Order: sequence, then structure tokens, then C-alpha cells
Amino acid sequence: MRSVAPTRSLARRATRLLQIAAVVVLGGVFLSLVALALYVIEFVVPSNPGYGFYNTLRAVLLFIGIAVALAGGGMALRAVTWKRDNSLAIRTAEFLTPRLDDRYTFIRNVSRLSLGYIDAVLVGPPGVLVFRIVDMEGSFLNDGQNWVKKNRNGDYVPMMFNPTAECLADIKSLGEYAARRGITQLPIYGVIVFTKEPPLVTLKANNPTIPVALAPEVVDVLAPSYFAAERIDTNTAQKVVKQLYPQ
Repeated sequence: MRSVAPTRSLARRATRLLQIAAVVVLGGVFLSLVALALYVIEFVVPSNPGYGFYNTLRAVLLFIGIAVALAGGGMALRAVTWKRDNSLAIRTAEFLTPRLDDRYTFIRNVSRLSLGYIDAVLVGPPGVLVFRIVDMEGSFLNDGQNWVKKNRNGDYVPMMFNPTAECLADIKSLGEYAARRGITQLPIYGVIVFTKEPPLVTLKANNPTIPVALAPEVVDVLAPSYFAAERIDTNTAQKVVKQLYPQ
């Protein structure tokens, strides 16, 4: 199995975003300076009937300038902190690599503007497999689409997030993304993977909507479903990889 991540593509995107952020910040600073100049040098005297409009104009300009500059700062922060890889996906790949041949490509840290973010995607003869990777400890119970976690009192309480709902959303987004690029009727499966192992993690699943597995057991858990048949040809698999892993 080939394990890859679009680090160069993400680096280029981060650089472009940083450049845009610089322009936005400069624009905000310029508007703020213009507004401050209107406060320092009053071009309309208070006795003028249009002074109220003038006063409102410079206040609005100052507000917009500060808001634009802050937005640019947020964009810059996003650019410099953009995650280039997913350490949990790397760990998951370590368990998959010995079990899968070269026909499979494991793409980590999938991030496309028109797709969103996905922890990892496996592309191979059986189709596409979307990974939602969880790095948590505790005792978990999955019933259908619902998730609960045992608290300190030993009671099961709803989790703060729902891995199944998130994985279903990723599957839907990926299917729509592929269809827009001419790849239709693509078999897309999902799996929720826990990277921690017993006794740190205890998993119980009752008719899960999305299969749940510990990282070392992914291939075995999915043997009756995703890995049960070959559904796409090499050409289709390569098209999917090319869309998710731009060189």
C-alpha cells in the first residue's frame, strides 16, 4: 500500500492564503489610517449640516478597517498553522501497509476547498473508504448512529461529537465532489477508527451505521463489507487518487 499526503499542495495553498492575508491586512490598515486622518483633520466643521454624515462616515471607515485587518490576521494565522499531515492517519497507515498491496493508496489529511477536510481516504479495487479517526480513551458504546461514553460515575452519556454523523457527512461530500468531476456511481464506504488500544479503549457496537474498529483490526473488521469484492477498475481508482492527491 502506498501512503501519501498532499503536503506540497497544502503548502502552496498556505502560501497563497498568506499572500492574500497580507493584502487584506494592508487594506484594513489603509482604511483605518484614512478614518483616523478624518478624525485628526476635520474637513467638515461641526456647524455644517453635513457634519453628522461626515462623523458617521469616518466611524464606519474605522470600524471596517479594523474588521478587515483582523480578518486578514485570522487568515494569516490559518495559513501558518495549516496542518500539512495527520499524525493519527500516519499511525493508522502503519497497521494497513503490511496487509494491503500496491493497488491501494492511502491518502492522509485530505483537504480541498470544495470538499472540506477528511482524516484519510483509502482508494483501491473495492472502491473508496473514508476514515474518521478518533484518538480518545474510555469506554464507548455505538448503537446505530448514536454514540455514548462512560463518565467517571460509570454512567453512559452522549459524546460531545458524533463520529458516525461526521463520517456520513464526509462520505456524502466526497461522493458529490467526485460526481462534479465526472466520477459517478463511485462505491464509497466509511469506517471509524480508534487509535488507542485496550485497556485504554473499550468499544461496543450494536448494528453500527458505520463500522467501528481499532486501528490494528481495520482490515479484519471490514473483510465482510469493503474488502469483500473488487468494485472499480484501475483507471477509476487512479482518477480518484489524482483528484485527492494533486502532485
